[in-house]
Amino acid sequence: MEFSPDGSRLYADTVGGHEIWQYNLLAGTPAAIAASKQRIPITTRGELNDLQLGPDGNIYVSAWDSHYLARLTNVNASAAAVRYEERVVDLQGATCQFALPRGPNDLNLPPVVVTNSGTVSASAVTCAGEPVLFQSSLSPFVTAASYAWDFGDPDAGGANQAAGQAPSHTYTQAGTYAVRLRVTSSSGQVFETGQTVQVLPLPRIAWPADTTLCAGGQYKLSPGPQPAGTTYRWQDGSTTSGQTIIQAGQYQVRVTSPTGCTTQAQITVSFADCPSLLPNIILPAGDNAANAHFALRGLNASDWDLTLFNRWGREIHRQEHYDNSWAAAGQSAGLYYYFLYNPTTGQRLRGWVEVVK
Repeated sequence: MEFSPDGSRLYADTVGGHEIWQYNLLAGTPAAIAASKQRIPITTRGELNDLQLGPDGNIYVSAWDSHYLARLTNVNASAAAVRYEERVVDLQGATCQFALPRGPNDLNLPPVVVTNSGTVSASAVTCAGEPVLFQSSLSPFVTAASYAWDFGDPDAGGANQAAGQAPSHTYTQAGTYAVRLRVTSSSGQVFETGQTVQVLPLPRIAWPADTTLCAGGQYKLSPGPQPAGTTYRWQDGSTTSGQTIIQAGQYQVRVTSPTGCTTQAQITVSFADCPSLLPNIILPAGDNAANAHFALRGLNASDWDLTLFNRWGREIHRQEHYDNSWAAAGQSAGLYYYFLYNPTTGQRLRGWVEVVK
């Protein structure tokens, strides 16, 4: 038996047989590992004796009474990608009888050449604001003295660098980041490897801060436009894209994008007796300028659309994003009825105002 350099695969031959099998040690449970067994196609006719990992990262194969060693390459990969090469090492007239020597360089293999520090892996799906867990798999022929990570995120300041074999990093912005790992061995050699990390954006929830609404009104609470496939979960367990608020309370929604990234928001809504703040009389011809116009005291007027009707129900004035300017110009004294609508929140207010001239 022999392991791949990164420890992810186990290779086994059959005593006196002609087969080599690969097991995926990352498959999970022992049963799953056993079920991952795959045959490596080989051409050697002799009975196989031994498998041994060489310092060049390949696995060498001996066969009974052969004058050569064979070799498996690309042994960190799945069985279909592994290559079998026959007659790789000439034994100079000697023949294989039993196991290979424990010191692979007794076979005069080429000097050890390690081209990188191993492999780097991170979470398959990474969302902005969530920690990314990195892992590095080190070649068994390198004894690491230090690890130096660069996460490709200079905006993170000092957090862009880390040490250790398995650090974590949190990306606050979506994007593609080039991660580099620099390993210094105990002998002073330096090796580098890297990986690209894709960070997905979080859903954006367009909510105001905690707000107070006018009694009798309503509030259309929505996270805002989201892509198709987005899911929602409200504090009451409902899964609609929005709610109409008619009672005071604390409201919460969790929005999950089609890519699996989640954002949560919360808002406290209270109600007050706003209509009492609105004027029920205006004096366009009076001396007090503050009472000359229909002014929405206590409200941000531009948030509202105003429609006014005379006592016979005929519309006499309409203005989107009201500016507190209506002074009954061209209208006679008397009662008028207003309808205020907030297109952002869905609030509606109705009442009357008397014009005195």
